[in-house]
Parts: sequence; C-alpha cells; structure tokens
Amino acid sequence: MSCISLRRNIPLMSTMRDAQIAWVKAVAAYKGWSLSRWAKRTRMGDGESSLAPSTLTRFVNDPDATHELMDATIVALAESAGVEPMVLPGSRRPSNLAEPDAAPYTANAVADDYVREQVEAFKRRGNAFSPMVMRTRALEHAGYLPGDVLIVDLNAKPQPDDVVCAQVYDWSGDRAETVIRIMQSPYLVAASSDSKLLKPLVVDDEAVIIKGVVVHSMRPRRVAVAA
Repeated sequence: MSCISLRRNIPLMSTMRDAQIAWVKAVAAYKGWSLSRWAKRTRMGDGESSLAPSTLTRFVNDPDATHELMDATIVALAESAGVEPMVLPGSRRPSNLAEPDAAPYTANAVADDYVREQVEAFKRRGNAFSPMVMRTRALEHAGYLPGDVLIVDLNAKPQPDDVVCAQVYDWSGDRAETVIRIMQSPYLVAASSDSKLLKPLVVDDEAVIIKGVVVHSMRPRRVAVAA
C-alpha cells in the first residue's frame, strides 16, 4: 500500500475492504464507467502500464476474494477518475480532520528535475516504493522539513529509530490521518517545536497502523519548491 490518508466520508464499514468496495462502486457509478473501463484508463507507477481490468472486477465481484486494494492502486484510480482517494464524489472533507504530515507525490509536486528523476527511478523498482511530500514540521528536529520528498518502502520492517509512515484511524468518526513519525516501540514520536504534535502514538495495529519505512529523502532546491 502507498501511505496515504484514507479519508472515508462513507458509512463506517466492518473492514477496510468493505470501505474500498463501497468507494469503487460509488465512483464507478458517478463516472458512468464499467470497472473494466476504469481500470484501462488508470495508469500505474511507470505511467505506461494500465491497471489490469481483473484487478477491479475480481475485487468487487468475486465472493471468494478477501484481499484489499493496495493504496498505490487507490491513488492511481482516484487520479484517473478525478476524485479524492476514498472520498465519495461530491462529499466534503471533515472540518475536524487534521492535516496529514505527508501527501502523495505527484509529477508536478516539485519543479526540481533531479528529484523527479529520482522518484521515477524508485517507481520503476516496483509499487513497494511510495513517494510522499512532507507537509508539516512533525520531524523538523530530525531534519525533515515541509516540501521534502520521502520514499516510503511499504515492505520494510520497521526497526527502532526508523522514520515511519503510519495511519491513525478514528473509527468512531470514520476518519484517518497520515503521520510521519519516529519509531520508538511501542510508540511513534514526533521531533518538533509544535507542542500539538508531541503526544506519543501507541502502535496497536488497530487505531495506529504502520504502513512503511522512510528509506530515502530528498530536498528540492528552494527555487524549485517556490515555482
């Protein structure tokens, strides 16, 4: 999965799979697309290959399927349909949902050609590498600033003191927030002057789930960030 904030403005589901199916069906109906057509319009990490139609048709229609869609797939589907990931078309972002620490990287996220080339190189290595753009100062004292581009390895096993990408879920309010924090098991901690970010988060694999490990970071030229 890519590490994205899955803001789900849909009825609370028993599993993330249920929520994903509800979102896929709603977007397909909103666009008037078949699942196969939507898949063929969706470009994956290398920008050249489209999503296999069976990825969606089997996910939605196969009664024996139990898997979830990768977050990278959700992001690609959302981009091709022109909607937000896991937000029903026409719905609005909850006003009390915190801003995510990082957002998915897009091709126009920065104007630095070197950074774009490095991101594409990681994407060619497979969907396990998810590029993100840091948005907050949650780890400013650890050297990560807003605008930095992070590469998250979704297959890496977190070790003590690793910088990790996690999702914090509020199941009662049906919301989720992406955070970038330092792993100090069983806690995730910030390194910031912002007192609102300093409360440790307990990794319980229910309300707080680690999605991947930050294995590389890049800082675009300041002129590129401002462009």
